[in-house]
Amino acid sequence: MQIADKDTETIKNIIGQDQVVLNDDYALRSCISEGKRIRVTFTIHPKGRFHLGFIMGLLKMKSIISSGIDIDGIVLISDTEAFLDNEKLAWTTRDDRSEYFFQLCSAFIERLDLKGKVRAVKSSTLESIFSSDYVLNMYKMASAVTRDETSVCEGTTLAGNLVPLFYALNHHLVGTDVAIIGEDYIPIATLATKVYYILADYIFFSGSKR
Repeated sequence: MQIADKDTETIKNIIGQDQVVLNDDYALRSCISEGKRIRVTFTIHPKGRFHLGFIMGLLKMKSIISSGIDIDGIVLISDTEAFLDNEKLAWTTRDDRSEYFFQLCSAFIERLDLKGKVRAVKSSTLESIFSSDYVLNMYKMASAVTRDETSVCEGTTLAGNLVPLFYALNHHLVGTDVAIIGEDYIPIATLATKVYYILADYIFFSGSKR
């Protein structure tokens, strides 16, 4: 996609020194060229203690906003992925821990003066989550990958192999244009990106909204 020089500079300001997974910035380029508000998503798994690493995504969003770029930011608290990833979050404590992380993220959003630009969202409250469409799309994605390809998480249970699929599907559900991830999540994001493009024409949600 050909874009103007000023738009190229805008993209550089957004990416900064960060790495782009698979060197694919098509969605970002499309948003810039069309003048569309950019949906930026940062996923948090509510496992273990809340630490400074969870704030880095918010600081990245603040940096983008400070550059004069209009974003619609989401901090996605994904409890299901945390449970599937070697059961680092017990199912019985899932709701309470998600709410705890939600309250902390909301407080930091307000403290960083990001309210109105960024919001925290629990994945369990997403429209269409675990609907018949969601489950069918999960099956479609599972049919496009092998067990070896999805074995990117710790642990030996089959649940860990579902994490990249949940990651890809949830980002599709919220309409992500740019996803902020930590370095340790690159293998999962890389596989999720590949799977998403393989099935882009076949993943659907009836009546889903951004």
